[in-house]
Amino acid sequence: MPAGGGDVVPVTTLGAGQGGHRFPQFLPGGRQFLQYVQGPAETAGIYLGSLDAATVTRVTAADTAGAYLPTGPQWSSATESTHAP
Repeated sequence: MPAGGGDVVPVTTLGAGQGGHRFPQFLPGGRQFLQYVQGPAETAGIYLGSLDAATVTRVTAADTAGAYLPTGPQWSSATESTHAP
């Protein structure tokens, strides 16, 4: 819902093979977010979305949610972790 009020609208829609979008976490700036997408191995993972666009981008395959760490662009899951300097 917009801060000034109005209609509630979905931010994401399920794509083919996706079972659910879970655990959204907004990034600094408040317009982009990370979310975990449930589904088969070729679909499940951590995705980057934006309030300004309907599409989401898969950041990495994962079998659990990730988290933004404010020290820099990082993501972590039960199977992999990455830190970009």
